[in-house]
Amino acid sequence: MAVTKYGFKGLKFLPVYNFFFPNDRRAYPFYEKALELNVPVMFHSAAVGSTAARMKYGHPMYLEDVVMDFPKLKICISHMSFP
Repeated sequence: MAVTKYGFKGLKFLPVYNFFFPNDRRAYPFYEKALELNVPVMFHSAAVGSTAARMKYGHPMYLEDVVMDFPKLKICISHMSFP
């Protein structure tokens, strides 16, 4: 993994560009691995200057399940106030 092999400091998810909801169970193995490696996860929650994104995937309400299911996961939400 990039964290152990290359010294990466966390994981960044772009739901608005990759068209998935953060609470999609298919993403859960990544959250579990982040916990195991003790690294934070960041969610890009806005479509900054792009028409190729879908804002519905960036709504913070979809992080509620993630927070409840992974209470020790370090989470950063970027661009939360845009638009």
